[in-house]
Amino acid sequence: MLIAVGQGAIKDSDLHDMHHPLMAKAVFPIGEPVWMVPIGDGRQKTRVEVPRREEITKSNGAVVKTTLFLDPASSPLSGVMYARDHVHNLAWDAERDLGLIHNPSATTPLARGSIAACCEMWCTPRGILRHRGVCSRYGSYAKAR
Repeated sequence: MLIAVGQGAIKDSDLHDMHHPLMAKAVFPIGEPVWMVPIGDGRQKTRVEVPRREEITKSNGAVVKTTLFLDPASSPLSGVMYARDHVHNLAWDAERDLGLIHNPSATTPLARGSIAACCEMWCTPRGILRHRGVCSRYGSYAKAR
């Protein structure tokens, strides 16, 4: 089973896609990037760290888990296909507008590259998030691989 999500109807949701796609942060425990600036002797370099975030709290106080693809109960889901832009702004070319995130615990996994997408993301067995294509505007996921 593959879930399709139209992110374009969520007002200003593209503003949250700077380093990681919003959909990746919804199904994996990916927090917001933090710029670490060491204070001291000046020899240490700055770096960007992404903390683990297992849940978010909505404005009404409800807690929403962000670990769907780490939960064995999600194994019937092969992945999530998403479009960042509103349906009226989408191109007719799937390779320019659609993203695909693979579920690492899927009982019926999709083969990488089997569906045309501008961004394709998956986890390695060691839990490292990898990608193919351009998945964000900034950072390491903005470079096509």
